[in-house]
Amino acid sequence: MSSESTPTVPELLDRWDSEGLTALLTAGDSEQKPAAVSALRVLNEIDRSPVATFDVAAKGIVHLSLALVDPKRGGLLLDLRLDPWDRVLAHEILFQSVAQRRRFVGIVAKEFGDKNVPGAWVCARAAWATHGDLAQTGSRNVELGAVAALLGPRPAIRPGSFLTEESVGSSGSGAIDGVLAAASVGFLPPLFELSGLMSRWASLKSPGATGRVSGGYESDLAAAAQGDEATREALRGPLANALDDAAVGLWLDRKEALALQLGAFATELRTSLAPERVHGVASLLQYQIASMLMLRRLHERTIAQ
Repeated sequence: MSSESTPTVPELLDRWDSEGLTALLTAGDSEQKPAAVSALRVLNEIDRSPVATFDVAAKGIVHLSLALVDPKRGGLLLDLRLDPWDRVLAHEILFQSVAQRRRFVGIVAKEFGDKNVPGAWVCARAAWATHGDLAQTGSRNVELGAVAALLGPRPAIRPGSFLTEESVGSSGSGAIDGVLAAASVGFLPPLFELSGLMSRWASLKSPGATGRVSGGYESDLAAAAQGDEATREALRGPLANALDDAAVGLWLDRKEALALQLGAFATELRTSLAPERVHGVASLLQYQIASMLMLRRLHERTIAQ
């Protein structure tokens, strides 16, 4: 084999080739052996814990970037986009050299400091979504299967929020309406079929309607949602998911108290037997209805053109 085709020590290091470096300890020349020792020391000292970024994009979509070290493949950067149903909208696996991982870890540390999501939590969220997507769709997507295998087994339950009073160092208090507004909940698209709820709400608002509750349109909306399984399923599922992720966004923006309160609201929706009765749900449903009406108007304008 020519010297041109023989990888150098820096090249072996960059591609995480500990076997190649170990071989140089016996087969290398006088310059390669000490260099291989130093390179192996660098590999052994690299922190292989998962490092991640978490970005709450528009319409309840979250963008996860997760830097992992796989025992066989070395450094990898996993890029995922998830919707409020925990479906995988996009995914990509990129190789990360040692230098690239160091650069990524350094950028994350500089940009976020102590305000960054735990890598293990992001890894669990990604595993929950990818394994669930494969199981529900019966997909034989080889690439998505590779992502799922890389992340390990699926958690028994959807990973809960890592935000607690202890971890946040604050406690949440205040009106839930203000918290929902701060989290830009109004920008969420409709996350369930609202026509039935709106029909019941309209009937309760009509003069002389039976079952009407005193207290105005919010009370009427809450009454219209009572016992409706579609509303309950949405509140416990995609809406609670979207609020959990929005809470992380608030925390990353250093709005700790708001994040904690929104996370507690999402948890209450997820665990309640009658989530439509949770305080603040009427405001949340109003945002959903407003979003649906806006999309309807845009659709009508498009048709008119």
